[in-house]
Amino acid sequence: EYVEASGDPVSGEAVYRRDNLLCMTCHAIGGAGGTLGPDFTSIGASAPVDYLIDSLLQPQKQIKEGYHVVMITKKDGTVAAGKLASENDTTVTLQDPADQLIEIPKSTIASQEMSPVSLMPPGLTQSLRKDEFADLIKFMSRLGKEGDFKVGSERYIRTIQSLDDKGGDQGYADMVRHKPMKFVTTDDPRLIWRPSYSKTNGDIPLEDLPQVRGQGREFLHFIRFQLNAKTPGNSILKFNDAEGLHVFVGGAKVELVSDDTLINLKPGLNQLTVAVPVTNRSNQILRIEVLDAPSDSAQIQVVYGK
Repeated sequence: EYVEASGDPVSGEAVYRRDNLLCMTCHAIGGAGGTLGPDFTSIGASAPVDYLIDSLLQPQKQIKEGYHVVMITKKDGTVAAGKLASENDTTVTLQDPADQLIEIPKSTIASQEMSPVSLMPPGLTQSLRKDEFADLIKFMSRLGKEGDFKVGSERYIRTIQSLDDKGGDQGYADMVRHKPMKFVTTDDPRLIWRPSYSKTNGDIPLEDLPQVRGQGREFLHFIRFQLNAKTPGNSILKFNDAEGLHVFVGGAKVELVSDDTLINLKPGLNQLTVAVPVTNRSNQILRIEVLDAPSDSAQIQVVYGK
């Protein structure tokens, strides 16, 4: 009753996105996020509020089918635990709490059993005030229902990586600042990229992303994402606001950037990088939608996941 009367789903989404709660690390919305826990895209349309409350406060009370912890004891005495990812005649593959896949030959297994313990550790929501917890539940209860928290058919960019500022480390900042902007499109191991995700409606809040100093006094957000060209060709990146953006496909800079930016993609995975100026930009929300180019046969998929 308190959730229904007082919960605010907008504030609840902000709670959901807090790094310390690890929601996005283990759960996906619209394909963006982890796969260790159940997908939340339509959980509000299928699960009542009391179930959602129990799931967060007592995660071991009712574990969804397919998300139990499997405990494997090997013949050498070592133990592996995680979600059962796959199994065949010779191998069992577990997805561990760190989201890593562990392949275990069946010939090395002494015993295999299902644990009553949930993959979600208890107490993750202990830091929340009552109103914050109610907001979080209200947000989850709206997912999948008609309205602002239903994932539509639009091909929004939802899974991104943002260039870290390494805590303001001056040497790191100077390395980026003294290089051409194209440098951030390389696989230089000194560059640190962090996973991030859009909101349910496709918005990427720029205020959540690190700021990295570019040349001169300019500060920028750098983000990158992937598109999979099943059939290569032209596509369109539709920005809600292209003001000041720099766009790179691979290492090639797109010279003409507008709200509807034409790009050309090679077969397979294409990495795209967008530099967003911090100063003199009025809109602090970035939304990117992938559209088909007119009279082009390209088949383009947005890469989601973690």
